Amino acid sequence: MKSKKQYFITLLIYRKTIMKKSFINICVIILLSVMFSCENSLEMILPQGPKGDKGDPGKSAFELWLEYYGKDPGTSIEEFFNSLRGKDGKDGDVPIIGTNGNWWISGVDTGIPAQGKDGKNGITPEIGDNGNWYIGGEDTGVPARGKDGFSPYIKDGFWWIGEINTLVPATGKDGKDGNTPTVEIGPGPSFYWIVNGTTTNISAKGVDGRDGTDGKDGYTPVIGDNGNWWIDGKDTGKPSVVIPVVGDNGNWWIDGKDTGKPSRGDKGDKGDDGVDGKSAYELWKEAVDKCDGTVKNKDGSNYDCSKNSWEDFLIWLQGGDVSVLHKYWTTLPGNEGKTIQQFIDELFDCHCDGITVSVIAQDECVELNADGTLKKAYNAKLSVGGKKGTSVVVTGTGVNLTGNITDDQTPVTWNIPRSDASIQLTIVCTESGNAVTKNAFIPALKYVKLDGAATVTQVPDEQKDMVVISFLSAPEELIIDGESVYTKTGGIKSGSGWAVANEKVFARSYERGATAQQPTVVAKGANGECSTITGAFTIPTLAPVTIGTPQLAIVDNCDLSLSVTGSSGMTVKASYGSSPVTTIELTESPSGTYKAIVPRAYTAYNISVVSEKAGAGTVTKTITVNGSNLLEVLTPLQLNTVSGYNDNAAIATIKRELKNNTSAPLKVTITRGNNNTSGSLRRTPPEFPYEVTIPASASVTMDFQRDYTIAYGSGSYVLTFTTENECGLTKTTTLSVSNQTNYTSKFTKPDGFGGDGQPGGPGWDYDTDGDPNVTFIVDVYDAIPNSYVEFQLYKGVGYSAIFRVEANANGRISQTITMKASELEAALNNGYGFFKFFSDSGYTAPYNIGATKEKIPFAF
Repeated sequence: MKSKKQYFITLLIYRKTIMKKSFINICVIILLSVMFSCENSLEMILPQGPKGDKGDPGKSAFELWLEYYGKDPGTSIEEFFNSLRGKDGKDGDVPIIGTNGNWWISGVDTGIPAQGKDGKNGITPEIGDNGNWYIGGEDTGVPARGKDGFSPYIKDGFWWIGEINTLVPATGKDGKDGNTPTVEIGPGPSFYWIVNGTTTNISAKGVDGRDGTDGKDGYTPVIGDNGNWWIDGKDTGKPSVVIPVVGDNGNWWIDGKDTGKPSRGDKGDKGDDGVDGKSAYELWKEAVDKCDGTVKNKDGSNYDCSKNSWEDFLIWLQGGDVSVLHKYWTTLPGNEGKTIQQFIDELFDCHCDGITVSVIAQDECVELNADGTLKKAYNAKLSVGGKKGTSVVVTGTGVNLTGNITDDQTPVTWNIPRSDASIQLTIVCTESGNAVTKNAFIPALKYVKLDGAATVTQVPDEQKDMVVISFLSAPEELIIDGESVYTKTGGIKSGSGWAVANEKVFARSYERGATAQQPTVVAKGANGECSTITGAFTIPTLAPVTIGTPQLAIVDNCDLSLSVTGSSGMTVKASYGSSPVTTIELTESPSGTYKAIVPRAYTAYNISVVSEKAGAGTVTKTITVNGSNLLEVLTPLQLNTVSGYNDNAAIATIKRELKNNTSAPLKVTITRGNNNTSGSLRRTPPEFPYEVTIPASASVTMDFQRDYTIAYGSGSYVLTFTTENECGLTKTTTLSVSNQTNYTSKFTKPDGFGGDGQPGGPGWDYDTDGDPNVTFIVDVYDAIPNSYVEFQLYKGVGYSAIFRVEANANGRISQTITMKASELEAALNNGYGFFKFFSDSGYTAPYNIGATKEKIPFAF
């Protein structure tokens, strides 16, 4: 049964048909790491020989590369990094089905049909033991993949390279320890393998194939869950590879069979540790952290220095996405659902000395206090893994830590604060009396340092401040409250208000506002340094406004001067009145004194004075316009009754005197409202609205008509007199006019009647003196206009109609009556008469004005 990692190695060796050269590059690097570094991803346990002499200092991957390729000692490390990824090689040849239905490989017809006759399936290609494509059991002679460099391996107890037995035994005899070979690569250009000091004629360097043209897609063999090659969804029955594994009994097992050979000899004494050499990753990370352009992307552009993790290293080697490897790895038994981090951890968790050391120090934008000190601690995570029971001592500048590894699978970890300088760590791991020393370092924090706190200085006699920010090193970019105000290449952004000196000192003036301003400053350096200073400096608020007591002064008959003193630069407004509210703004002149004109009025009113300044607050004060500040004449129009005029409700006309109390002409506009009784009728004149101008200190008399109803019912309307004085101010006076509730009548005594010796007079005897006709006049005023009127008098027997006549449009009747003196005297003695009002000339439709209004006293 293959382990997960053995399946993964299978992938590395045989999965070339899945990816192109970018995949092979990373595979070669991983295999080379078996020889060039103490850390590797291949679980290969070699037999242990007897204790050796103290090892020479370990060589780094870079040094081994220089020797391996015979490079000049002055060769740059950049060339080493570029060589890690290599050039794209030619893809292996994939069988395809030709137009004739046969299998074709590399453009050559194999003559073997892809499908049998009569519906039988064709023959599925297989990869033979020699690495060629086999179809129908026949060797096509075509390799299934391009040629790789040869790696040493154990076969039949000896070390083999390629197909050649080096005759160097891999295990000891009769239980004795075997020889642990020294395997080296000779100098170029041949680069032969050297085993135990003996140079072989086998080159360690594979030959790059030339790029070929892309062929048509065929069926690509894949490794099935059972470990066999599958083509077009069919199991070929051929194992993908046979890899020796260590069984539960400690022997080597091949293809499920126990070889009986122990995987290792008896444990020998531990040799003295040599000095660790640096792996390719460690060299690469150092170069990345320097960020000096040494590390390049595949297209020649500078590598992003912020990416220096293992995963980033794998991605850089592959020139693509390490998730491609992870995706396939998760298809292998036991890896389902595992994360990419678990993939990387398992890929690099094998160490020759059994000790793993990792330092995770994420670079981020460092938060500073306003004085430039760190706002919080920034830690690097140190992890040390190894065998259970291993004690760990970590020392370095300001670091003295101890711990114990309690679980083979769980490293002991510490969070170590980072500072302005890197910290070199010495890590001593002791297990069963054996000590292993490791080295690591905590990288220094990368940030742009402040040269002390920013200074804020108020500009004399102004509500503004000058800010100066200084840095110890010139930032590449300066960002204030999210806006980039400076770049080293472009300079100060136009309109930002900032200025720069010596590329390190920045200054700008700030206007004070309603609230304190505390901008956030972000400074970025040339090598990824970044600092954030929240509330880098504070701009105070504006000084509070002050205001004195408002003052009033008379300007003329119409106006007042309103003034107030206080802080300069304020906005001062005065508001008065209601529905609508009048608001005016006071003018500042001279500085700190504010003035405006407000009206004199008939009645007292309040003025609200509001003084405000952005950021300096608001002050409100109130002053009342009253007393001598009001208009000199508070009642411009006076309404008086007319002396000697009867203002009786039975009279349709009322008279009023309109008196102008001012010393200037007074314009009066008269309007009337609706009657408050339904059915009320109007008389004319005047027509409304009506305007009249009354001379200064003069009077006019005006007539106004009462409304009436057919029944002379009650009701009223209101006259409104609106005056406008010389100041344009208006004032109203009202007069309520009641309805006409009756009419009036008058009887004029005839001449020669009622006196001594006259008819109807004392001593007159109608039998002896006679009964002459007499004439008298009947007048009716303010009757119902255009009504028909019948007048009745008592003639001794009963009431009889004396006359019938139509009233005019004003309800006026004047009628001369002639009748016998005796009848007149009888009527006078009766003392009453009747006026009947009708709406028609036939006198059949009476107006119902009421009996009390129809019956009137009859007398002269």
